[in-house]
Amino acid sequence: MKEEFIVYGLPFWFMYSVGAIKLILSALLIAGFFYPVLLKPTSAALCVVMAGAVLMHLKIREDKLIKALPSYYIFCCSFFLLID
Repeated sequence: MKEEFIVYGLPFWFMYSVGAIKLILSALLIAGFFYPVLLKPTSAALCVVMAGAVLMHLKIREDKLIKALPSYYIFCCSFFLLID
């Protein structure tokens, strides 16, 4: 993971920030099933984060498309929660 952020040209501290944001959003997404008011804003934020991840994977032409698949899948799932 550290090597990927170096290849993408992102600072090292950004890796920890993205990880913390993803953990917080994941916890809020789970809480959103118990408190539905949290579901839409959390899904929207997760869509933004995952769209950024997909774009970073596509920006680096050396990456195989399969590396962007997990972030694209999470983006799609969050998007469907958002529009539901």
